[in-house]
Amino acid sequence: MANKEVKKRLIFESYKKRNLISSDCGQRKTVSRRARSIKEKCSMTVTIFLGLDNHFYLSKNSCLDHCYHPRQQSESILRGQKDMASGDFDLLTLLCSVNVSPMQICQIMEQVKGPEGGTYQPKRVYDINQRTEDLKNFAIGLLPESNDAVKTIAKLER
Repeated sequence: MANKEVKKRLIFESYKKRNLISSDCGQRKTVSRRARSIKEKCSMTVTIFLGLDNHFYLSKNSCLDHCYHPRQQSESILRGQKDMASGDFDLLTLLCSVNVSPMQICQIMEQVKGPEGGTYQPKRVYDINQRTEDLKNFAIGLLPESNDAVKTIAKLER
C-alpha cells in the first residue's frame, strides 16, 4: 500500500499525461480557469453507490466542500422574490398594479438597487406578479380553475 505522497504524485503524473495540468496553466478556451496546481484543485467529490436494497447511498468518502472557486460578480447573480425586502416587494406590486411591463419593472429595480443588487429577470417578475394575483383571488374565494367571467363578476361585486 502506497502512502499519500506517492498517491498524489501518481495522480499528478496521470494528469500531466492527459494534459489536464500544464506548465503555463493559462486560461482554457472557455471562460473558466483551470487549477494552477494539483493543490489548488477543488476537493469536492461525490461518490454514490447502489445498496443491496436497490437504494442509492452517498459514500462516506464523498467530500462536499468547495474551494478555490472565483467569486461571482454581483451583477451576474439572478434575484427573485426571496431576495427582495418588503419595500422592494411593495414597489413591485405597486408597479404591477399600474400595468408597468415586467421589463420596465426589472430596469426600475436595477436602478433602485444599484449594480451590486443583482439582476432581475422579466420572467421572474411576471411569475411573482402571477403568484400574488392568484393569492389575492384565492383570498376572495376564486380558485385558479375559475374562468375570466367568474373572476370579473367576483371583482365587480367586491
